[in-house]
Amino acid sequence: AQLRAGVVAGAANNQLRRPEDADRLAARGILYAPDYIVNAGGMVQLALEHMGRLGELQPRLQGIGATLEQVFAAAVRNGTSTAAAADAFAEGRLAAASAASA
Repeated sequence: AQLRAGVVAGAANNQLRRPEDADRLAARGILYAPDYIVNAGGMVQLALEHMGRLGELQPRLQGIGATLEQVFAAAVRNGTSTAAAADAFAEGRLAAASAASA
């Protein structure tokens, strides 16, 4: 209740104590950006380096911003918190990747 910020961008290990804290932030007009999206760049770099495809790094890093925009828009469209929208986005990507590899 004392937080005076316009944005909470998780640095690592989720900044929220409970999932419903994302709803509380949204109700106060505070934008929450989940850590696993904000910090995806490190994992993307490691994966591309391992695959010998570092040339793809910059476009992939720029895609993180686009992903955040999609998540924020989905939260507004669906009337959910950005945390719930991010989880749904991640679950959709995992399902698509699983179906593609089957």
